[in-house]
Amino acid sequence: MLLDRAEALKEARGPFELSDFVAFAQCLMDAAEADEDHQSAFYRFFIVGKLFDVVVHFSDSEEHAKAKRYAQFMSLKRRKQHLGEVAPESQPSVEGSSSNGAEENERRLDAKGESDESGDEEPKSVAPTRAPLVNSGSPELQEEAIKHAKSAVSALSFEDFGTAAAHLRAALDVLGRMGF
Repeated sequence: MLLDRAEALKEARGPFELSDFVAFAQCLMDAAEADEDHQSAFYRFFIVGKLFDVVVHFSDSEEHAKAKRYAQFMSLKRRKQHLGEVAPESQPSVEGSSSNGAEENERRLDAKGESDESGDEEPKSVAPTRAPLVNSGSPELQEEAIKHAKSAVSALSFEDFGTAAAHLRAALDVLGRMGF
């Protein structure tokens, strides 16, 4: 039934264009911003970030890269709000304003994540990062992660956010088992 619906949608609208993904991501971002439930907004912003990650991969638009950074920031902020932690204070901008707040924030941060500005603030500790493993698991695990990611994208095209989130979690779980 789902495949029939997908085929009918494809016949009615034709193949999807990059602009369709951008429009859908913008619509989802608007819904996430209006959402009062922090957990639901977190999932929506997370998905928007992943959608813009794909869009940025196929287009070199700075506007899309800014939207991706904004969605990732808001996802982190909403997740911390849901967990009861303090949310990040600065926020990158989506629009290309004259102040370019996101670019300004990036310039102020050096590679270690500490501020270049001198002030009374204490330097923030940086979480350790792991280098990816050279042999990152079996091809079966890689195929399983890809399958879940494709299923998530398919569910998004039908605005089935719960299923999309479940498939993204499953893909992340597989990636975790692979050592990422």
